[in-house]
Amino acid sequence: MEVLGFSSEDQDSIFRILASILHLGNVYFEKYETDAQEVASVVSAREIQAVAELLQVSPEGLQKAITFRVTETMQEKIFTPLTVESAVDARDAIAKVLYALLFSWLIARVNALVSPQQDALSIAILDIYGFEQDLSFNSFEQLCINYANENLQYLFNKIVFQEEQEEYIREQIDWQEIAFADNQPCINLISLKPHGILRILDDQCCFPQATDHTFLQKCHYHHGAHPLYSKPKMPLPEFTIRHYAGKVTYQVHKFLDKNHDQVRQDVLDLFMRSRTRVVAHLFSSHAPQAAPQRLGKSSSVSRLHKAHTVAAKFQQSLLDLVEKMERCNPLFVRCLKPNHKKVPLSSGPQAQPASQWGRMCVSAEPPVHRHTEHVPRRHQQAVPQGAPAPAAGEHAGAGPQPGSPHAAAPAPWLPHPAAFPLPAPQGRPAAEPGPWLPGQATISADEKEAGKVPVPGAHVHEPPALPQGAEQAGGGRCGAPGGTSRAGRALASSGRPQAGPGAPGGPRADSPAPG
Repeated sequence: MEVLGFSSEDQDSIFRILASILHLGNVYFEKYETDAQEVASVVSAREIQAVAELLQVSPEGLQKAITFRVTETMQEKIFTPLTVESAVDARDAIAKVLYALLFSWLIARVNALVSPQQDALSIAILDIYGFEQDLSFNSFEQLCINYANENLQYLFNKIVFQEEQEEYIREQIDWQEIAFADNQPCINLISLKPHGILRILDDQCCFPQATDHTFLQKCHYHHGAHPLYSKPKMPLPEFTIRHYAGKVTYQVHKFLDKNHDQVRQDVLDLFMRSRTRVVAHLFSSHAPQAAPQRLGKSSSVSRLHKAHTVAAKFQQSLLDLVEKMERCNPLFVRCLKPNHKKVPLSSGPQAQPASQWGRMCVSAEPPVHRHTEHVPRRHQQAVPQGAPAPAAGEHAGAGPQPGSPHAAAPAPWLPHPAAFPLPAPQGRPAAEPGPWLPGQATISADEKEAGKVPVPGAHVHEPPALPQGAEQAGGGRCGAPGGTSRAGRALASSGRPQAGPGAPGGPRADSPAPG
C-alpha cells in the first residue's frame, strides 16, 4: 500500500474498518418483552465497545443505532425498539455499508494512480460469478447473480454465433445456419419494463404498505403463464425461473428489505462524527444521497431523495460492464462443474460435463468457427489474386493447356501444380504430359525407368549426354532443369525458373560442371 501512495494513517484506518466489520459479526442479541412487546437487547457490550473504539464513535450511539429505529418529526425524535430479527438486519446493514464504502474508496484511489492518463490499449480479466443453482435457499442475491450470468451468456451467444453468422451472410460464405439457445426471453422476464421481476420489485419498494407477499402476487399475476416462470403447486412464498443452466427456485423472504438497502440518517450522523478521518470522509461522501430536499424556499416540508434500489444499481453496473466488453475483443474461458457436492472423484447425472457443455451452447461453437479458421487447401484449388479465368476445358486441378492464358503468361511466383505431386485417383488415368514450362517439375529418365508415374502436366526430360570425365554435382546432371539433385528439387518446389544453359546467370553450354 505504500507503493500505491497510502499513508500510514490511511493504512491504519483501513485495518480499523476491516476489524470492526469482523467484530460486528460477533454482536448477538437476545429478546425480552416489555409492555407486551418483544424487543432486542445486546448480549455482550464488550463487542460494541470494541467496534466503537475501532471506528472512534460513541458506544452508546452505536448500540442505539442497531437496537432502535429513529423517526424524526418536526418537533422531536421518536425511538422505536427493534425486534431481534430487525436488530440483526440493522447490524448487518452497518457492516455492509462499511465494506461497500471502503471498497469503492480503495478502487477509486488505485485507479487514479495506475490508470493511464491517455487512451491506451490494455488487457482486462473478468472473473464472473458462478451460477447459483445448488443452494438450499436462493434469495435476492442469487437472483442478481444469475441475472448477471444470463446477460454474459447472451453476450457470448451474440459474439460467437449471431455476429459470426451475420458476417458469413455479408461475405457470402456458403454455410449452414447453426441453431443455438437464445436466452433473451429469460433476460426479459427478469428485467424488461414495465413488468419484469426486478421492475416489479422496485415498484413495490415505493409503496409503504407493500410486502414480500404482495410482490410475489404481482409476479404470479404478470408471469403465471410465462413458459420460463413457474408458480409453486402449494401456497409457498417462492417462484421458479428456468435459466439457461437449469431451473432455480427463489424464496421471496426479505426481498423488499434487501432491495431497499438504505442507510438510516441516524447511522449516517453517527459515523460522520467519527474521529477517524477516513471513516468520516466515507460517510460524508455517502450522505448527499440521503440528504433531505426542500420542496421550496419557503416550504418547511422536506423529503428524502428517491433512493436507488439495489436492483437498479446492479442493473446499471451490469449494463456498463457489457458495454465495455462489447467495445473489446473478448475471449471466453468456460468452466465445468464435475459435481454438485463439491467433493473429488465424484460425478452425478445432473452435473455431467457433457450436459453443462450443451446448456452453455459450447457444443455448437466449433462448427461456427470452422468456417472462418484456416483450412489447408490443395494447390490445384488455389487461384492467385488477379489471375485470368481458366480457358474453356481447364479446371483448377489440371495443368496449363496450350494456348490458354495461363500457359502464355505463367506467374513466376506461383508454383506449378506438378511441383506438389499427388497420386492419381484410383480408376482414373493420368493426364497426358504437356509441354514443359519454366518452373514446372520434371521427371528424369532414371525415374521413368524406375516406374514412377508422371503426374498431370509433368514433362519427361531426357538429359543430354555428358562429356566423358565430367562429374555430376550432387548426383544430378548439369543443365537439367529440375533434375534429381537436391538443388534442382528445391528450385522445382519453389516454383522459380531454374537457370539453364544460355539463361541469364546460368552456366554456359561449354563450361564445365561445378565441382
